[in-house]
Amino acid sequence: MPYSNHHNLHVIVRDIEWDLDYGHVDDGYEATAEELELPKTVVIPISYEELEDEDALHEGITDYLSDNYGWCVSGYELGWKKKDEV
Repeated sequence: MPYSNHHNLHVIVRDIEWDLDYGHVDDGYEATAEELELPKTVVIPISYEELEDEDALHEGITDYLSDNYGWCVSGYELGWKKKDEV
């Protein structure tokens, strides 16, 4: 997601479902999102311009989450707040 200096909104990404694909784990143990300390909710700053393309917004959100937490995302819900409400 391209970040500008004009972040007028924050998107609240909530009810995040982390894609914990353990196909590469040999011992059979699969940790939960809670055990991995992955958040259920994250606040991400965005600009009004980033809202013009829904696909780009989704790609930016999932890229942000995977870049910052190291896991892919299989689903989430969105909420919105103005900058002064965060």
